Amino acid sequence: AMRRKDWPVLGVIVGVAIATLVPIAIFSGFVQPTQAHNQFNPLRLAVYFALFTFRVGIFEEIFFRSGLMVLLRDCLEQRAESGTKRSPRTILLLSALGCSVLFGLSHVGNVSGTNPLTLWHYRGLYIVLATSASMFYALAFAKTNRLAVPILVHGVVDTVAVVLLGGSLAVPF
Repeated sequence: AMRRKDWPVLGVIVGVAIATLVPIAIFSGFVQPTQAHNQFNPLRLAVYFALFTFRVGIFEEIFFRSGLMVLLRDCLEQRAESGTKRSPRTILLLSALGCSVLFGLSHVGNVSGTNPLTLWHYRGLYIVLATSASMFYALAFAKTNRLAVPILVHGVVDTVAVVLLGGSLAVPF
């Protein structure tokens, strides 16, 4: 559940994530925003936000944040207790990075329906963008220790990518 103090964290992380990811996606050719403006309407925006938040965001965030990120953090903490000296902040950053790289790599099978980039160029950019986005989700989880915030950030990022920027999130299954 969202707490009152989680809302500012959500706002800041969404703002920084969008300000970081959108220029990379546009300038790399990963998305074509001019095509998206012709298809925009508020109902479509709301439907995609609900879809990405409750269908994709929940499951990916449960697996990657409360599962994998916590597992990596616990393993790193256990190693720190047995002699490898790392600060709690370093352990948190390493677990977020490891989780995010695996998140990005898990998107290698995603394909574009309309993107003019070559398949492997598109997939490489997808991995980089998914890994970068995942760092924002991990930061939201680390900052709030709640899944609601990264789930909502995930929903916003995916909705902006598809509805406002014309991205394609076609998966191979």
